[in-house]
Amino acid sequence: MSRYITFNQIIEIIKTHIFTVCPIFIVGILIFAGVITSKVGSVIFSAVAVIIYFFAVYNKAYDTAKRDMKSYTPEQPYPLKGLLLPVGIIVLSVIIYILYFVSWRFMSIDGTIVRVSGWINNFLFIIWSFPYTGFMELKNGYMSLSGHLLLYIVPIVASFLGYFAGYKNYDITVTFSKFVYLKKNQDDKNEK
Repeated sequence: MSRYITFNQIIEIIKTHIFTVCPIFIVGILIFAGVITSKVGSVIFSAVAVIIYFFAVYNKAYDTAKRDMKSYTPEQPYPLKGLLLPVGIIVLSVIIYILYFVSWRFMSIDGTIVRVSGWINNFLFIIWSFPYTGFMELKNGYMSLSGHLLLYIVPIVASFLGYFAGYKNYDITVTFSKFVYLKKNQDDKNEK
C-alpha cells in the first residue's frame, strides 16, 4: 500500500484547479467585466470566486479520501495527506508567478510588456490566479502579500479540510442541511 500521494492524485487536484478557474475567468470577463473593474466590485467578485474555488478543491480532496478508504485501492489514507495533495498547484503557482515576474522585469519597457512570450506569461498568470484578482493588487510584476498568501494557502487549507473530512467520514452537507427549511407539500399535510 502506498502511504504517499500518487502522481494521478496530484494531477486530479491540478485539473480541479484548471476546471474551476477557467469558468470563473470566463464568467468574470464576459458577465462581470463592469463589476471587476472597480476595486470594491473586484474584491466582492474575488471573495465569491475564492469560496467557489475553495469548495471545488475541498470536494476533490474529500472524494480522494473516500476513494483511499476503499479496501481495494492501493493508496493508504492518513489524516495529513490533504496537505500534500495541492503540491502540484503550489509548484505551478510559483513557476507561473516567476514567469510573470520575469516578464515584467525583463520583457517590458516603461511598464508595457513588449515581447510575445511576456504577454503569454502575463495572460497565463492572470488566468491561473483569476479568483484572487481582487486581493492581489498586481502592478508591474509585483503582487501584494495578501495575494501571495491566498494563492498558496487556500488550496492547502481546502485540500486538508476536504481530505480530513473524507478521512473522518464527515459530510459537511449534513451539517448545512440542518439550516435548510423544506416546505411541506399539500399532499403531506392531507395525509395527517
